[in-house]
Amino acid sequence: MAITAQNLNQKPGYKQTELGEVPEDWNTEILEGVCVPGGLVRGPFGGAIKKEFFVKDGFKVYEQRNAIYRDADLGFYFIGENKYKELKRFEIKKGDFIISCSGTIGKIFQIPKNAKAGVINQALLKIKTDSRVIHDRLY
Repeated sequence: MAITAQNLNQKPGYKQTELGEVPEDWNTEILEGVCVPGGLVRGPFGGAIKKEFFVKDGFKVYEQRNAIYRDADLGFYFIGENKYKELKRFEIKKGDFIISCSGTIGKIFQIPKNAKAGVINQALLKIKTDSRVIHDRLY
């Protein structure tokens, strides 16, 4: 490595990347490259989830507040089994990440092991990483 003014200030064990300083044993990748095929999914648009589909209890509809406050238990919207099957593409599973995409943008939360089965709403992005590429510390 050539010595430059920039890496003179670098901490030992770190390297400079386009994202800034990172540990030497880290790699930088594009998000799509660390996801399973089809692992980036924006919530359903239009009338896919309307108030008329909500039931008292069933499959959870995850909202921005879940990502913003990093809590899978927040919220009180649920859909029935038929609607859940119809929205299978938007299904949330333990270990998935959700990111807020409207208003408060960019808050990220990883769905915990004990989270209720459900789907994301239109204000979220779901990220399903590839465990062969990323080591997940939670699971």
